[in-house]
Amino acid sequence: MKSKEKIYLVGMPGAGKSTFGVDLAEAMKLPFVDLDKEIEATEGKSITEIFQSEGEGYFRQLESKLLNEISNSSSNFVMSTGGGTPCYHQGIEVMLEKGIVVYLQVPLQTLVQRLEKTDLTKRPKFEKDNKIHEQLGQLLAEREKVYKQADLIIEERELKAFNVIEKIKGI
Repeated sequence: MKSKEKIYLVGMPGAGKSTFGVDLAEAMKLPFVDLDKEIEATEGKSITEIFQSEGEGYFRQLESKLLNEISNSSSNFVMSTGGGTPCYHQGIEVMLEKGIVVYLQVPLQTLVQRLEKTDLTKRPKFEKDNKIHEQLGQLLAEREKVYKQADLIIEERELKAFNVIEKIKGI
């Protein structure tokens, strides 16, 4: 049986998974887990450094290992996942089996605007140039089919902890 106390937030880079995750965890009185931060703590390096020194394949293996370890623990949580987490090594299946998966669906143009305001050198899947819209659009096209397997799809305008908690209770 699915745990309603293990909540996984999935979506594109810039969707607000980490920011919203903190709010949702606080509202649900659950610990917040940022999978990317867990990876960085385990390796003692930033995600970008891991991509540069070890490659994406290594990163995805580590990401999958930590996702499984945390998911198989008895702890309840709200987890912010990396944008690619559900798309590799059966990540979406693990999350769907262990808890409730919430896809934060944000329009492409909003994602572009948000990412343009960040330090793209900390996002290994993006290069700082005029092609951010193209890069994001391609990634979204590749990943959205996986994201849409989520238990809940929450559009940006509905992104309030109260709304999401009510929808989780309804599952």
